[in-house]
Amino acid sequence: MTDHFEQSSQKLDAAITEIQHAIATGLANKPRLFEAMRQLYGEGSANGAWSQRDAFDLLEAALTRHVAGLLNK
Repeated sequence: MTDHFEQSSQKLDAAITEIQHAIATGLANKPRLFEAMRQLYGEGSANGAWSQRDAFDLLEAALTRHVAGLLNK
């Protein structure tokens, strides 16, 4: 059985990968980032589940992963 932390880690990794792909294809934008956050947290930011700062942390992680991939080619 997968524990809660492992499931959360997998969901976060999937969200980072989704935004990384959006960056790579030139399709990254604020609505797409916020939708990834809604999917990750299961709800929007209006009720405090996540903040714009959290979304930009996700964007930073995706951008870092994207750039690292470019440097390793």
